Amino acid sequence: MKVSNKELLEISVNTERAAQAFYEELASHVSEPIISNYLILMAKDEAHHEKQFESILEEKEGKKYGWENSSTLRELIDKHLKPGLFPPLEGVLKNLPKFEGIQKALIIAQECEELAVKFYGTLRENCEDFETKALLIPLESEEKSHCDYIRAALNYWENQQSS
Repeated sequence: MKVSNKELLEISVNTERAAQAFYEELASHVSEPIISNYLILMAKDEAHHEKQFESILEEKEGKKYGWENSSTLRELIDKHLKPGLFPPLEGVLKNLPKFEGIQKALIIAQECEELAVKFYGTLRENCEDFETKALLIPLESEEKSHCDYIRAALNYWENQQSS
């Protein structure tokens, strides 16, 4: 089944909005200012990613990019993105003690960010339009930086809890 630009836009918007809500909610549960402030910054990044991706697709409306027939992209969409990448945070936090809930939420965020890197990377790899490919690089890079920060936040959080 082909991947349409309309489908990509819908998935990207839904994913970025879910990520934004997830990070805003998680930030309100984290008492460590360094971590909560960065989560708020990540939420703002996700809102910016939504607008960036919308402009990429709207700029060349109806254009074929090369990713339309990518089986890797189709599988990623069907297996991970269509069901919804970020789960509702309240379910994670409600069912676990505070430390375990926040730790689990960060682990979930790490996994979701890794999938976001894969999503933008797969688009970039399959894109035949040089200008669009160049616009996808910063999106992929920002998602990678989110992965790095979450990894650091997990290490910090675990070290604080064990002290």
